[in-house]
Amino acid sequence: MNPTRRRRWTIVAFAAFAVAAAYPMQVNGWNQNAHYALVRALAQGTPTIDKTRHEIGDLGTGDVTLVGGHYYSNKAPGLALASVPAFWLLDAIGMRTTGDPTRVIWALHLWSIVLAAVLLLVLVRAVADTYAPGYGTTTALTLGLGTLVLPFSTLFFAHVLSAALGFVAFAALWAESRGRGGPWLVAAAGAAAGLAVTTEYTTAIVGLVLWLLVLARPPRVRRAALYVVGVVAGVLPLAAYNLWAFGSITHLSYEENQVEPIGGVLGVGVPSLAAMRDLLFSAWGLLTNMPVLALGVVGAVLLYRHGRRLEALVLLGVPALGFLHDSALQFSPFGGLGLPRYLIYTFPFVLAPLGLAAVRQAWRGLDEQAEPVGAIARTSI
Repeated sequence: MNPTRRRRWTIVAFAAFAVAAAYPMQVNGWNQNAHYALVRALAQGTPTIDKTRHEIGDLGTGDVTLVGGHYYSNKAPGLALASVPAFWLLDAIGMRTTGDPTRVIWALHLWSIVLAAVLLLVLVRAVADTYAPGYGTTTALTLGLGTLVLPFSTLFFAHVLSAALGFVAFAALWAESRGRGGPWLVAAAGAAAGLAVTTEYTTAIVGLVLWLLVLARPPRVRRAALYVVGVVAGVLPLAAYNLWAFGSITHLSYEENQVEPIGGVLGVGVPSLAAMRDLLFSAWGLLTNMPVLALGVVGAVLLYRHGRRLEALVLLGVPALGFLHDSALQFSPFGGLGLPRYLIYTFPFVLAPLGLAAVRQAWRGLDEQAEPVGAIARTSI
């Protein structure tokens, strides 16, 4: 297929994904309503949801934290902060924002979730296409259609937005390492990593692992400083919210969570072998329901073996640490909704080198005269 036709099919495929993510108007639950109650509160100039938790329909939300006699959403504030401008616009054009929140939450998710999901696929395609030329679109669509990314792109949860921000951070460093931008990309990577934490606390794992790429090239001190400045800028909204709501920049909304008991450190204890087994092989396990993730790991190993070692370590390190963290959760590593949604932010890292595994397998099955795919394999791996 010539490049022009390939680009057209890519646009069509990504547009189809966007429609699939945008079309469903999902029934809401505590999680979505907790984010929405915070959106309403922020739009009204307060961090507390004492009033707004009664303005979000009959179901309301139990995903709250109680501090000093006031109720707050127990969610990180990033999704709500990103959604406030859209809420103001919807309110200004006359959309009903009280009572049953189904329609307004659907409209908000178009802005804050669907656009983030499409951006995520675009970035994964760009990265994957350098690892295995011609396989970028297939890799991105596998992420979008073969994992939890699509179902959670239809919901007002923070997982897809935080996954997109985390992968933006990686993609910025990846582009900078190839001379596609100046040092400002290191600061941009830090800012994206910080914003990911502002959106979902556990994505701090991404920011930590990315230090491998930050310190990989000289001048290391300057690059580290730029990255730290970016991270600080990215977490500044979280710090400001924490200070406003709880009087301390380090007090997180999850600390007095009213839904589940908090053991360990913010609900994280020692990794459990039983939880690891269930996360991988149970009826709701990763490999049971999304076996393609295993091929992504194979691709990362091939990437390591053929020279891109630091990138491979990052692509393996994020899911490995995320998996250990999830297996150490004191409540449930599955998030109470079936498949392990807490790990969605790791999926782009797992699958980015997927095309390498596909090319390697194709090369092995080729006849020596099958030059086109063989050439791709030789130049890629």
